[in-house]
Amino acid sequence: MNKRFVGSLLGLFLGLYQNSNAQCDAPYRIQLYEPASIHVERGVDYSGNNIERQMMDIYSPPSSCNTTDIILLIHGGSFVGGDKSGMANYAKFFSGYGLVAASINYRLGFEGNVNIAESCDLMQYKNEDSTFYYDDAWYMAYQDARASLKFLKAYTENVLEKEVEHVYVMGVSAGAVTSVNLGFTDEVDLIDNRPELIERNGGVDSTTLSILREDTVDITSVFSISGTLSDLRFLTYSEKNINVDFFHAVNDPAVPYEVMYCSEHGKSIDEARRVYDENYLKLNPACINIYYSLRGGHAIYEKFDRQIRDQILRSMNATFLDTRQCGRFTNIIGGELFEPSIPGESNYWGEDVQIFPNPASTRAAFEFNYDHYTNDAELYVYNLAGVQIYHKSLAIYQGQNFEWFNVSDFNEGVYIAMVRVESVWVKRKLIVTKDEEFIFNPFDE
Repeated sequence: MNKRFVGSLLGLFLGLYQNSNAQCDAPYRIQLYEPASIHVERGVDYSGNNIERQMMDIYSPPSSCNTTDIILLIHGGSFVGGDKSGMANYAKFFSGYGLVAASINYRLGFEGNVNIAESCDLMQYKNEDSTFYYDDAWYMAYQDARASLKFLKAYTENVLEKEVEHVYVMGVSAGAVTSVNLGFTDEVDLIDNRPELIERNGGVDSTTLSILREDTVDITSVFSISGTLSDLRFLTYSEKNINVDFFHAVNDPAVPYEVMYCSEHGKSIDEARRVYDENYLKLNPACINIYYSLRGGHAIYEKFDRQIRDQILRSMNATFLDTRQCGRFTNIIGGELFEPSIPGESNYWGEDVQIFPNPASTRAAFEFNYDHYTNDAELYVYNLAGVQIYHKSLAIYQGQNFEWFNVSDFNEGVYIAMVRVESVWVKRKLIVTKDEEFIFNPFDE
């Protein structure tokens, strides 16, 4: 046989073998499959109840790998609308990178608008014209998402005959709320904190196929786009080792950015922000990152769709390579948050200190109480690059203090503002915007 022909065959075989290994061993780097090659199984009944609101579409790539990762996609719609078709583009996208993806329907039913901008106490909202609570809406979605995730894993292992390595969940708006709930909440959490939801709507696995109810699914990462956790006590006191990436716009009117700071019932948003800054990114075993934008509103997934998809792929790849970092606070269009250090021997002073308005457009102020007069005090502001852009000396009086500073010349973005009073320090994130909605005159009545 011609040696050149044999060499060509051998080279072709090795190339195909190496390409196959690359597809299985190094995912998320390049798109492996064209949309036309993705097989879609539509209208799969994941609950056995044969109702449209409990159906899913499963997207599987023509992969020859013995293992795969799966991703569950949950649509938005304020728990009153939307369906699985709204996440079809995401399903095709992730399947193109080798994942088995599923977009789900879930039960709806909540009617009315939920105003969560003024308080962290989200759970007490009740529609004026109904006895149906917001809680019931997210809990039913949670039940169905839990059932669909168990089904997707079983389907991948038993029908597609592939071992599942990593499990991802992604949602938009109400779907993002559901995805974070799915990552952090289990039956023990609900029995301890929200037993009335189980009493009204049944157990967490009441819509799961009976043969799958004892199955467990360990979620690797959750990707929340314009969402938060329904009851943030589950996050504060959680011991779940899970990755969560939040994508959120500062000017989101539907799920205000401040709600991401909430921690438990009865706390003001300012108090919750302090708890978040001091505890969540440091103490919770979950690996949490926040990717923010100053624009985009609730539809950040439309304005920054490419950036969000690229970051999710980077997060997946970092998880695969075990190089993921935690506690990041990053602009979705680039720019890691600079964190100026506080002298190691100094006290970290974070109690009862607020910076307002936040976001600010013209002026902002630190508000705090101090127990005596001193002129040994300073205020600093740093940009994300770590450059000090503002400084002034302060005179602090006994009692309540309002330390105003001008931000009108600052560019839009996120800054770190710090105050030192004697050996005591505080630092806060400050958002500067030119949006007229946030223009604030501290001397207005």
